[in-house]
Amino acid sequence: MKKVFSVIFGVLILSVMSPLVVTYAMTESGSGSNSGSGSNQTDLERKASELDIKKATEETKIQAKKTELQAKLCQRYGSGKLDGILSEQQTKLRDKQIERNSNLSQKRGDWDTRRNQARVVADAKRREHYAKLLEKATTTEQKTAVEEFSLTVEKAVTDRRVAQDAAREAFRQGVDAVIATHKSSLDSSLADLKATTAAAVARAKASCEAGTPGDQVRSTLETELKVAKAAFEVVRKGGVSDAIKALGDTRKATVETAKTTFEQAVQGARAKLDEVLKT
Repeated sequence: MKKVFSVIFGVLILSVMSPLVVTYAMTESGSGSNSGSGSNQTDLERKASELDIKKATEETKIQAKKTELQAKLCQRYGSGKLDGILSEQQTKLRDKQIERNSNLSQKRGDWDTRRNQARVVADAKRREHYAKLLEKATTTEQKTAVEEFSLTVEKAVTDRRVAQDAAREAFRQGVDAVIATHKSSLDSSLADLKATTAAAVARAKASCEAGTPGDQVRSTLETELKVAKAAFEVVRKGGVSDAIKALGDTRKATVETAKTTFEQAVQGARAKLDEVLKT
């Protein structure tokens, strides 16, 4: 009976404990599964965070590089390169003006020398002509007529030369005045160009530093510089040729009038002399 009772008691114990064992085992198994799932989620979150940090770091580097490049670009607008170019152009213009004035003075001097030489030759030929006329004159009346003729011609020559010299001097003074006025206008226009350029460059630099895209800054600057240069070119090319041509026309008209007066005086004196020489 004791053995039977022991067996029955053991079976009861096993029947009671088995559900507990199974339940415990399932609990332990479930607990292990949840622990692994949480660990995987933590790894994903860590990797995502690392990616975010890496992305932010790269963006920071890119932005820093952009800022550095933008700063270098903006510095170019303050380098003074354009001002240097304009100063060089101003020097070239001044040198060209000096060279032109020197050449003009040289040409005038050469022309005056040739004119004086031609006048000396003409004076000698007239004297020879007067001498031949006196050789042909046989009477006192004829000799007197030759002397009067020579005096009339010499006066006509002198009057013509005075008119020519006055016309030439007026032309030269007019040309000098035109050149001086143009030079003054050119200097003033160049100063305006430099000031306008400096202001445009300053605006470009400020716009660049404010973050305006480089292409837009450069395009705006180029447009402003083209407008400024066009205004300068109008002054540089304007007015001188037309003004000098007008002065030349005035000189030519004065010289032609003097020539006509001279020829009329010589023709009248020659006609009077021929009348006397015929007798």
